[in-house]
Formats: sequence, structure tokens, C-alpha cells
Amino acid sequence: MKKTYPPYQLTYSAPAGTDVLFKVTYISDTNFGSTFVNLPGSTDDKLITDTKEYNLGKIEDFTSERTVVASNYFNAAPEEDTIKIEYNINGKIVVHENLKSEADDVVILIIITFIAI
Repeated sequence: MKKTYPPYQLTYSAPAGTDVLFKVTYISDTNFGSTFVNLPGSTDDKLITDTKEYNLGKIEDFTSERTVVASNYFNAAPEEDTIKIEYNINGKIVVHENLKSEADDVVILIIITFIAI
């Protein structure tokens, strides 16, 4: 059963010129899926499919609109009872966790407001 969770709301402030580094880490064994980052303006959107750190660009490029992160994850392993994923945006951590009895196929949304100071 697929379940979409209410979006996480995140505000991130940093000085102009700061690189926005984004990483997704699967904490549960056998999770698989992908994350799509919809960046404001004409910047190319990013598809995150593994756990390396991505440099999305400079923070001032993302202040005109909110950035939306959408993830679709599935965990089919019968021995695993949770889906747990960590999002890291320049050291600011958002962790999503749910029991597979609640849903084993999930859509996770994060809405980020970037502020250049």
C-alpha cells in the first residue's frame, strides 16, 4: 500500500555564497527508491538515486521560491520492519521513519525555504 506523508517544513539560513549540499541516506536495510529535488527558477532539477552528497548550487539561487523534495521509497525485505531515511541539507537533518505495517511504499515530501543572510 502506498502512503503519502504530510510534508516536512524546513527553513535553512546561510550567508550568500554558501553551497547547498544535499544527501539522502537509507538507514533501513534494503530500501530503494529515488528523490527528486525541484529547484526554483531556471535551475535544473536534480534526481537523487544514491547516497552521495550533491552540491545543488548557491543558496541565493533558491530564495525566490520554496524548494520541494519528493521521495518515493519501498522496502520489500520481510525481515525489516521499518522504513527510515535521513535527509541532510548542509548539516540540518530531517529523519523520516515509519513502520512497514503502516506502509511499505511511501512518498515523503520536504518543503524547504532557503534564506540568504
